[in-house]
Amino acid sequence: MNAAILNVGTELLLGEVVNTNATYLSRKLQQVGINVFFHLTVGDNPGRLKQTLDWLFQSMDLVICTGGLGPTRDDLTKEVVAEYFELPLELHVESERWLQQFFAQRQRTPSPSNRKQCFFPRGSTIFPNRNGTAPGCAVEMPGENGKPSRMVILLPGPPYELKPMFEDSVFPFLESRSPFRLATRNFFFTGIGESTLATELDDLIQSQKDVSIATYVSGGMVRLRLGILLSRGEDETLAFHSIETVIRERFSSYLVGVLSEATVESGLELETLVVHGLVQKGWTLSVAESCTGGMIVDRLVSLPGVSRVFRGAVVPYQLPMKQALLQVPEELVKSHGLYSQQVTLAMARNLQKLTKSEVCLATNGIAGPSGGEKDHPVGTILVAICSPKGEVCERFQFSGDRATVRKHATVASFQMLRKLLET
Repeated sequence: MNAAILNVGTELLLGEVVNTNATYLSRKLQQVGINVFFHLTVGDNPGRLKQTLDWLFQSMDLVICTGGLGPTRDDLTKEVVAEYFELPLELHVESERWLQQFFAQRQRTPSPSNRKQCFFPRGSTIFPNRNGTAPGCAVEMPGENGKPSRMVILLPGPPYELKPMFEDSVFPFLESRSPFRLATRNFFFTGIGESTLATELDDLIQSQKDVSIATYVSGGMVRLRLGILLSRGEDETLAFHSIETVIRERFSSYLVGVLSEATVESGLELETLVVHGLVQKGWTLSVAESCTGGMIVDRLVSLPGVSRVFRGAVVPYQLPMKQALLQVPEELVKSHGLYSQQVTLAMARNLQKLTKSEVCLATNGIAGPSGGEKDHPVGTILVAICSPKGEVCERFQFSGDRATVRKHATVASFQMLRKLLET
């Protein structure tokens, strides 16, 4: 099945809202063997929406629309699709009942405009919305005169409504109609560049007909993604066996982990590898973040189950807090400077005394845009780690704006932890 994602909303064209739905939907659709060929955005204009549907259905079997299902006058996606397929809108009693309950639980009364959200093109499959007032639906028109059928799936625009609806209702709906599923493998490497990896894989890439192979830079590592479209019941392990064996043999010295698609989707690859390494060694971790200001902790606590290994953190941003919380001696600062390896190591060392964690990491530096010094320009970052393997402190020089420098420092911190844990 070939599909397009059509995002409806003038606010998207004006740049007032960032479109994250297209990325999410593309990832999910490929898992059921649906090929996404287009991402398009159109404003809240009935004429242009019809023109876009006309153009897409020249080559697409499925169009997934997001947005335009609200109660206001400019929310016209459902009405336009009904008109496009020449179908009347009919009241869905169960959706109306749910709408009344939704407002009653909040001690509110639905307005007359809300009721239009309970009308759908005749014959639609309805997808409940447990997080809002706009249900979704699927509308399918059988093909005529030898033409393939056409299907439109309508989803709400807000991601906190769209994602649960897709997971609970739309994905099972599409999965039941597809004879295929996409199986994936995600290998992560360090110590080898993306271009080098791709070059050394060229013979495999050229010889593979059934397995798609792609390389990416991801989270400070190089990611190799294998994908293969399997029929229901086909053995996934057997399908990947030969190519996976070759990859492991060729690149064993660079391979740091194989992660699930769900982990990759979350964007938490590095921290997942770090937590796995801590669990395997039976070590705990604490963090002192100065220049990163909590970024490391935020990524750590995004992982379910991280409490097994993560004890806590402090954010001693100013020097008085470094002295009060981490007992950094004033004489050390005067003799070596605030942005020195000695001070950063003292932060990690004293954090270890405070928390009793086996591994303690400290960040220190100048994120900018001001505050740079002759010997310590903006972008100077130091990361220190104290662990059962000893003490280490590395100095980095990053470029970019404040947010970019902090992000680079966070990635560098996880890279140092991962390197520590793999040896």
